[in-house]
Amino acid sequence: MYREERILIYFGYLNKHKFVSTKAFLQFAKNEDIKEITARRDLINLKNHGLISMELGLIQLLTSKTGEIPRIKKQTLNNDSKLEIAKKAVKFLSNDDVIFVSAGTTMEKFISKIHVIIDTLYTNGLEIVREASKNPYIKKIILFGGRFRSKSSSVVGTFALREIEQMRFFKAFFSVTNLDSNGTLWNNHIEEAIVLNEIIKKSNYSYLLLDDSKIGSLGTSKVCYLSEVTHFITNKNESKDQIDRLSKFTNII
Repeated sequence: MYREERILIYFGYLNKHKFVSTKAFLQFAKNEDIKEITARRDLINLKNHGLISMELGLIQLLTSKTGEIPRIKKQTLNNDSKLEIAKKAVKFLSNDDVIFVSAGTTMEKFISKIHVIIDTLYTNGLEIVREASKNPYIKKIILFGGRFRSKSSSVVGTFALREIEQMRFFKAFFSVTNLDSNGTLWNNHIEEAIVLNEIIKKSNYSYLLLDDSKIGSLGTSKVCYLSEVTHFITNKNESKDQIDRLSKFTNII
């Protein structure tokens, strides 16, 4: 079993508990056919990367100091909601579309559900490239150049921005880290926020894909206002009042 596969299994388990004893964790790993020596080594690596804490025999998942959840942990969160959103979003695609798709685990789900011919897919996400390369409906993939940001697996910086400034997109599909109650979109990294802002301005139609766990919260870097986005695609939300308040800014799907 590859390390990344093991990490996803660990996070799936740790997400269900605020604290887990080391003994219980190792027993869980054993049940998953992971050797104790391997599980202990993985725990040390996770701790060294700031993804978990280990104190007094207890293990806890951590959010980064910037408030941004590491990508590998994001892969285990709200998967049913992300899948629901992805299935809604692909309905806005047409044969031979040329599209932009941003980095993000929701966007990876979206890529996996595409079943119409996509002429060209532009992206700033390395994982998007990997997912798209497995989809036979996507004919051409173009990754913008720039500095690679491992936390979100995205390409950012002035090189990516210069390329985007020279382009125009018919449809752009993207996600952010936060959407506050006043209709402001946020990202927890300023360079990603700048890239997304430019993409939205360069697109005829822009589609925000965002699950309800990110609604009603603040981030650190403003992307744009919801009113600047043509469509907001989210999962079924129990808070109808919250959605009704946001519906004055754009079309909510």
